[in-house]
Amino acid sequence: MNRKKFLVSFILILSVMSSAIAGCSKSANQTVTFDQLISQADRYNGRSVTFEAFYFAGFEISALSRAVGPSTSGTWKIVPTGSLIWVESGISEELFNKLYRQTDTPSGYTEHIGKLKVTGNFETGRKYGHLDAYQYQIAITSAELLDWSPPPGGGTSTQTGIFQIKVTDQNDKPLAGAKVVSEEQPDGQLKITGLTDAEGIAIFSDVNSGNYIFDINRYDYLQNNIAITVAAGQTTSATVKLESA
Repeated sequence: MNRKKFLVSFILILSVMSSAIAGCSKSANQTVTFDQLISQADRYNGRSVTFEAFYFAGFEISALSRAVGPSTSGTWKIVPTGSLIWVESGISEELFNKLYRQTDTPSGYTEHIGKLKVTGNFETGRKYGHLDAYQYQIAITSAELLDWSPPPGGGTSTQTGIFQIKVTDQNDKPLAGAKVVSEEQPDGQLKITGLTDAEGIAIFSDVNSGNYIFDINRYDYLQNNIAITVAAGQTTSATVKLESA
């Protein structure tokens, strides 16, 4: 083999090896913290990751959070705090039955809570979970239950209110089926999601008092948002207009 052919062959081999190494690097599992995963979500998109988090499952929610703590509502309960990752699959029935159970809930559905070390395939870049209300998703491939004790009970003062929103088109005609999602909410409050009824109205009861930002959209209209403050013990109302797409 002459020198030129040798160099060409050598370069081709190096190229194949580099591609193989890059592919292995991307597919290899990486251990991260919850905060690293959220702050660098694009970096870990489509990759297998291992991290510790709190699992919370209840009515229309199955998600991981960095922490859980006492709710600020009138009834003592534990809620996830901060950013949430929708759990698409992977929690076994055996593990699920070992989690702490919270039975006194507004929905009447038992909530399951626990600290886990999970490994799974992480995704971002689309909308996930119930009503497409989540920015992140994970399909868990393995999970280990970690030691954790529920925090002591919180206060009992009433800190909740009612939020009512009416969605109309530019001609003030009520819009049914508009999606209402809280993108920002007070600490201790779960993400709020709902759809407007035939009168263009969505009502959310027993929500934590404080500041919210809601995104409102329907497939054939342009998205809009509104900032509101829910007052404890009161009903806060707002009206939002959507323009045709």
